Parts: sequence; structure tokens; C-alpha cells
Amino acid sequence: MGNEEDFDFADDHTAKDKGNQYFTQQDYTSAARCYTKALTLCQHKQSTDASIYYKNRAACYLKLNQYQDAITDCNASLAITPSDTKALFRRCQAFQKLGQLKEAYQEARKLNKLDSKNQAVIDMLRQLNIQMTSQSQALGKTSTKVQQMLSVVLNSSSTNDQKMKALNNLRVVAKEAAGSEFIFREEATWKLLSSLDSETEEVKSSIVKLFIRICQGHRNRMSVALKEMTKSRLLTMLSSPEEDLCQSIALFLQTALTTLTGCDDNPAKIPNEAIVIDNKVDIDELLDLLIHAMTNQSITISGRSAAINVVVYAIPEAGMTKTFIECKGLSKLLKVAADSAPYFMIDTSASKDQNENTTSECQMHVSVALFQLYKSLREHMQYSNDIDMNIGGVIALSALLVGVSEVGIEIAYTDSILQKLFELIASKDLAAKCAATEVFTHICSDKNKCLEIRSQIFPLMKVFYEMKNRKIRIRALVGLCKIGLVDASEVKDWLPEESVLELYSIIRSYLVGGERSSDLKKWSIEALALITLDADAKDALVSDTEALKILFNMAKTKDMAVTFGIASTLVNVTNSYDKPEKNLELEELAKFAQYKIPKVHEKDSEKYVEKRILTMIKNDVVVTLVNLGLDEKSDNCKEKLARVFLALSTEPKHRGVIVQQGGTKILCSLALSGTDKGKSLATQAIAKIGISINPELAFSGQRILETVRPLIGLLSSDSGIQQFEALMALTNLAQVNDTVRRKIMAEKGFTSIEQLMFDDHELIKRAATEAMCNLVNCEEAAEKYLNDKTDRVKLLTLYSGESDFELARAASGTLAILSSNENICKQIIQVKPWLEIMQELLLSEKLELQHRGIYIVANLIEANKAIASEVVESKLLEVLMVLSQETDINKKEIVANAERGLLKAVELGLIKRNK
Repeated sequence: MGNEEDFDFADDHTAKDKGNQYFTQQDYTSAARCYTKALTLCQHKQSTDASIYYKNRAACYLKLNQYQDAITDCNASLAITPSDTKALFRRCQAFQKLGQLKEAYQEARKLNKLDSKNQAVIDMLRQLNIQMTSQSQALGKTSTKVQQMLSVVLNSSSTNDQKMKALNNLRVVAKEAAGSEFIFREEATWKLLSSLDSETEEVKSSIVKLFIRICQGHRNRMSVALKEMTKSRLLTMLSSPEEDLCQSIALFLQTALTTLTGCDDNPAKIPNEAIVIDNKVDIDELLDLLIHAMTNQSITISGRSAAINVVVYAIPEAGMTKTFIECKGLSKLLKVAADSAPYFMIDTSASKDQNENTTSECQMHVSVALFQLYKSLREHMQYSNDIDMNIGGVIALSALLVGVSEVGIEIAYTDSILQKLFELIASKDLAAKCAATEVFTHICSDKNKCLEIRSQIFPLMKVFYEMKNRKIRIRALVGLCKIGLVDASEVKDWLPEESVLELYSIIRSYLVGGERSSDLKKWSIEALALITLDADAKDALVSDTEALKILFNMAKTKDMAVTFGIASTLVNVTNSYDKPEKNLELEELAKFAQYKIPKVHEKDSEKYVEKRILTMIKNDVVVTLVNLGLDEKSDNCKEKLARVFLALSTEPKHRGVIVQQGGTKILCSLALSGTDKGKSLATQAIAKIGISINPELAFSGQRILETVRPLIGLLSSDSGIQQFEALMALTNLAQVNDTVRRKIMAEKGFTSIEQLMFDDHELIKRAATEAMCNLVNCEEAAEKYLNDKTDRVKLLTLYSGESDFELARAASGTLAILSSNENICKQIIQVKPWLEIMQELLLSEKLELQHRGIYIVANLIEANKAIASEVVESKLLEVLMVLSQETDINKKEIVANAERGLLKAVELGLIKRNK
């Protein structure tokens, strides 16, 4: 082991050399330390040097049996240099050591494609094949597997990891009907429920998920499971602080409701009345449990939110709305929203019996359900003069404005409620003032409504902004910002008197201040989302490392208002919002009318934007985006995330970081759901990544197939750049394997690509032809060209003679693949200038064109004697003979194909061999 001074290096190369020495001496721990030091000293984290340091450290970890660390380092190395065979081989070894034979086999296959003559890889493939066969035989029968796994879970000496692995395997077995049935009938399965009282939260969650898999769609099984699970046990688990366990219980209850009402038996999701009657006892028990969970003070925040989500999603789906109302479930929901009154209380000692486990997050969870409370909420506020009751109603209205703003505004704008809001905001009660200020701030998000009440609400907001109470002041500040943004020409008149940077400083104090109040941080983030529309504020935020770090950490919250605010701020900072197109005529007209045209701020120029993006990349903005995208978000929030991802991926050097930090997983989900604009932007970001990085590494596993549909959809975009980038990405995808090519065909990619081969834009035409060149390696695509009633082959032949080198290369490459078929050869010689085109290819100075040309001509000769005669009787024969005599080592394949054609001509008796 080296001394401490041995690890003090001047630069990264010295550290690497020392690491190599230690590795040779078999001191792998010291070697790993040297490579770690090299990575720290390396100035360019995405350089080839960094890739070498990662894979060298991975070699050390392999020797030290730290296989997971080895995989992590290999991943980092391959994100920089995707085709590095050493990194791939070491990752393969690590997978093998961890027993992940499937992954190891996939890595070995990749290596074999890259270096088919490498004996070590061939030996590993053979070894893995034997191991996988042996493993398959060991787990031969379902019964044996299930019994083994159940015994592991029930064995008190098994570790937590062993139990989790066994439960995960059981869930895989339960996917199949036979496996599910066998698990259900095993006596040991039901012993798992008894173990729920003693297991860790993680194991409990996994057991519940297993029962969801077993019982889904099976009413008898579900009824038995509910009785064995017991109401008491379910409530106890909902009292867990572990969110994953609460969510698992919620999913179990949701599945139970839809199963016991027969909703899952039909595509329309309509409950079966007869089935509902048969299972009435179980259904009533479930509803009682849910209502109890919403209001019981022993239930944690996570448990309550999970229970409310079951109500929101499962009750309507199971047709239980009327029953739920009769059980006073909706009134309980309203109480949950109103019980977050301490959230506003200035004097915390004044709070009465409200539930401490109720937060603004619970408001968000009940906001959709509150849509059903329109009439009751209206009457509640209209006729009550009790200020505490009014505050509860206003808080519920605030929740509704956040979740379903259109409905919330409709309620707020009834005369009686608007009047009541003005009464509350003018009252001396600080909690009432705070609650009403929040409602008006939400209303100001609607431009038309804001204009209507601006003259009334602005003076009040300005007064509240000067108050000492921080909760009221921050809400008033957000309200003032929204009012100021309603009419861009009057922003400075409506905003507080401070400059933008002074306002940023005030907002920052709420974000990074010593107070732990998540409420203040939430509102400071909303204020940031508004103020960062100004370029000075954008630069101030990105330069403020402390504020940026806190902002990014807040992305882990479940509060949708916070996540939307962060997403909006990132859109502003990256300038990824829609920008108006320049219209010189309108600008001249505006000048003539003496209308002030806003000028682009210097700090909104590309130079500053790129600098801000680079700073955020270094501060892990991609991790923040991943955190924002993990949970269910509104379509508008998804669109904002897509905008930011696209802004980050525009610069090629950032794309590897996006892949390395898990951004492609989120991008794939954004490309499949959300607004049309958001899906389009996410797909464009996927295309950019697919252009620069090997798709097999960028979109691992099944994800590569998920990218196909959105990319093909992007081909119909009105934007030429989107079409071009989608085509380039599809070109790379079509190169991966036949599975991907078949997926492209199944999504009607052939037709979309073919249409763009006729595009007027040279780059789009070329990219489409290149994509087709890779796609025809798929048998289904190649068969499309066999029909001699179309001009597909004619188009390729004509394109092969174009002066555009890359277009000619792609077209002739496609012909080279297809021309092994006699029917294709017949179509080629029907194109009028085919001889001239082939001659041009054979005489081209570009070796790639010459190679493709000679390959096609050799195939023409081999097709049949009639076609071969036409070739031999033309000037092509002379060119063939000349090319067959080439001695240039770079033309070995050209010579081989020329000889192939000549030998076939001799065989057909069209020419004689020289003696």
C-alpha cells in the first residue's frame, strides 16, 4: 500500500502512470486511488483521458471484487467512448461475477460484433452459454422455483436482500397465469401475510405487491386476501413513514375496488351490479377503511396522501361515487383540505384540533376530488360568518385553484364568494388575510380575471408586500409579479419599486434563509419562476450556487406547485420558451407608429444562455430534471421539462451527461405523453442524443424500441430541422439490429421515410435515403422494392448518379444490398441511364462509391445471363477488367468484386479467361 505522499500528483497523467505501476505490482487499492486522483485532476470530464481513467479503475474494482463499482465506472467510460472494447469486456466480467448472466451475455454479443476474432470474447460467450443453460435447468419447474423462493422469504435467517430478490422473482413468476395460480395455492404463500407484522418496510411493500399481482382480476382470491390482510393490519401499514409501503397499500386497495366491482372485466370499465351486490360486505369495508385513513391522526402524511389518491382514482372508476357520498366521504375530504389551516396560522398556539399530518401536499391530492364539492363549498362560504370556518373554505378553494383552476375561478367569481374574499383580506385576522391573499394570487394567474380585479387588488397587494409577516409578504410579492406580467408594457408601473436584482435578493432570502418553512420556499420558487423572465435575474440565479443547489434539491418534493415552479424557472433560464419570429415589416410599422419595441437583452444572447446551461450542467441540472420527471406531472409541466431537455441537448457535448445521469428514461416518457408540443420537443431531444451517441448505450434495453414511434411521428413535423434530426436518429437506430428495424416497419416508418426521399431540401432527401439504406437490411423493407410496378428502384438508381456524394453513397449502398435479388437487377437495367450511372460509380474517385458500384455490377452479372450480357457488351466490361488488376491495398474489396463479376461472366460463357 502506498504512503499518503505517493498520491500527491501534479497532473492527471502522472497519477495515471503511477496507478499503472501499482496495478502491475498487484496493489489494486492504491492503483484505484491513483485513478480516482486522475479523474479529480482531469480538467475535461468528457474527454478520452477521463474514459481511460474510469475503465482502469474498473479493472481495479474487478480485482477487488467490487463488481457493482466496476459496472458504474464502465458505464461512465462507455458514455464517453461507446465502442471501447476494454470497458465493454470489463462490464461483461462484472455482470458475470454478479450472476447477471443475461446482461453479461448481451455485453459479450456486442463485443463479438465489434471484434469477432477475439478469442477471449468467444470463450466468454461459450462459458456464459453453458452457465445460462445450467441456470435454466436448475430452475426447471415452476413448482420448484416457487417453493424455493417462498422458503427464502419465510426463513428468519435470510437477509433482507435475499428476501427482496426472492419476492421480486415470485412477482415475475406470477405474471403468467399458471405461475399466479400455483403461488395462490401454495400454503406457504399465506404465511407471508403473518410475517407482515415483523418484516422490514421494504419487504412488507414487496409482499403487498406480490398479492396485487396474484389477486388482480380474481374476485375470490381478492376476497380471501382482504380477510387475511385485515383492516387493522392495512391501517398499521398506512401509518408507516415509508412512502413506498403506503403507495403499495394504496395500489392494493385500488386494485381491490376495481376487482370486486367487476370493472376490470370489461373495456368500458363499468361496474357489474350483480358482482357489486355479491361483494357488498368487502366493498363497504374498503370504503370505511379509506374514510378512516383520511381523517385518523395516527396515519402519516404519506399514508393519508396514498388513501386520498385511491379515492380520487378508484372511486369514480369503480362507480362508487354515490356510495362514497352517502358514507360522508366527500365531506371528510373537504375537512382534510380545510385542516391544513395551521399552514396559515401566524400564532401556532392558536391552532385547535387540526390534524398535524395534513400539508399543502394533501391539498393537491384532494383538489381533483373537490371538483365534486362545488355546491357545498358555495353554500359553506355564503352562509357562514364564522371566520375559522371561512378560512377552511378559502383554503379548500385555494386547493381547487391549484388543481382545477377553471373550476376554482368559476366558484371564486360568484358574487357572494368574491365579496367574502374581499371581507377576509380586509380583516384584522392575519390567518384570514394570508388565506385570501393566496386565493387572489392564484386568480391573478388568469390574465382576463386579473385585468378585471387589478385596480381593486393591486393597492392591497402593495400594502401587504410592505408587511413584516413573511408568509403574507411573499404571497403578495408573487401576486404583484403576476399583475405586472399581465401587460408587458406596464410591468415597471405595477411591480414593487425595487430593481429586478433587489427583488431577486428578497426572494433569495426566502429560499435560502435559515427558516425550515417549506411554505416560504414554495412561494419563493413561484416568485423565481416569474422574476427569471428578466435576463438579469436569470444570470443572478445561475451565478448563485447556494440558491441553485437549494432550488435543485426542492425538485425531490411531491408538491406539484413547487415542481411546476422549478420547471418554469429552468425554462426561463435556458431561454427554451417559444420566441416570436422576426417580422421586419411589422417592426417598421411599429417604429412609424412610435410604438416601443422591446429589445433583446444582452444576457439573453446565445453566448450567455450557453454559459448558464454549462453552469447548470456542472451543478447536476440533469439529475434535477430526472427527479422532476419521476412522478406523475401535469401535461404543462411535462412540456416545460421537454423544453429544458431540448435546450440542454442542443450542444453535443452535453448529450453524454444526459445519458449518463438517466435523462433518456425521462425523455422517453415525455415523448409518449403530454401536450403535442411537449412530445414533439422531447422527441427532438431524443433525436439529437440518438445522432451523437450509440443508441444501444443511449437507450438501453427495451427503451430503444420506445423511441421508434415518437421519432417516426416527428417525420410529419412542419419543421425541417425536426424531420432531419429524426431521420438521422432513425438511421442510427436502423443500424442496431433486426428487432429495431422490424419495429420501424411496424410503426409505418418505411412510408414516412420514403416520402421524405422526395423532399425538395437536399439534406432531408439525403438523410431519408441514408435511413432507407439501413432499413432495407430488414427483409420486410427489402420486399417493398421487389414490386416492379413502382419506381422505387428507379429512384435509387437515379440518386446513385447524383453529384451529392453522400446522397449517391446512400442510394448506391441501398442498391448494393437489394441487388442480390434478380428482380431488383431487372428493374435497375430498365432505368434509361443505368449504364452511365454504373460507369460513373466505377470510375469515381471516392472509394466508397467505387466499392458500391462494383458490388452492384457484380450482382447484375450474377443475376442471369441476359442481364450479364448487357453488362459485358457495354463499356463496363473494360472498366471491370481494369479494376481487377488494381494493386492498391485499399482497393482489395473492389478487386475481389471485380473478379467475382468476371468469373461469373466466364462461367456463363460470355467471355473467355485469359491464358
